Formats: sequence, structure tokens, C-alpha cells
Amino acid sequence: SVHPEDVESWFARPERAVEVIEGVRNAEVLSDPSGRYEETRSRAKAFVWDEGMRRKANVWILARMVGWVEEVHKGVEGLRRDDPGRLLNARFGLLWGLARVLLVRHGILLSGDNTFLVQ
Repeated sequence: SVHPEDVESWFARPERAVEVIEGVRNAEVLSDPSGRYEETRSRAKAFVWDEGMRRKANVWILARMVGWVEEVHKGVEGLRRDDPGRLLNARFGLLWGLARVLLVRHGILLSGDNTFLVQ
């Protein structure tokens, strides 16, 4: 069950929109006794990455980029200590984190988590 506040976050928060909107547009619904899904799907189909969403995305991106500095420091420390574990953690963090930043920056609505790199 999805709570109404969760649904609202899909349309209001860019980092949620890139994860969910495309899936809502294309999902195969098995049961919708409340009828709320069709309303949500209509909203998803009408969703546009507008200037307001872009502004929110930029704020989210700036906060994340500051956070990714920690991962850079982790990688530099891994190099200094010749520590493969730190280097692997930094690589994972930076790859995944920067990929998310790019998705949000460009408003790419994911069709699945396995296709994020191609999209």
C-alpha cells in the first residue's frame, strides 16, 4: 500500500520523480479497488519536468554534491594508505551518487534501475 503523502512526493521531489514516474506511467495494474491508481497514472502521464522542478532539482543537487566530497576524501585516503577497501567504497559511492545527480539534473525518468546508465 502506498500512502498519499508518498504519491505526492513523486510529483514534488525531483529525486523521487526520476525513480517513480515512468514506472507509474507503464505499470500493469492487477487490482485497483480504490480507483486511485488511474488518477495517479493520469498525473504521471501529464507530468512535465518544468522550471519549478528544475529549481528544486538544482537545490537537491547542490546538497548532494557537497555530500559527495566525503567520498572524494575517502578515495584520496584510500590512495594514501594503499587501502583497496576505502578505494572500492569511494568508487561505489561516487559512481552511484554522481549517476543519481545526473539523472536528477537532466530530469531522466528511469524505466528501471538496470537501465539507468543507458538512459
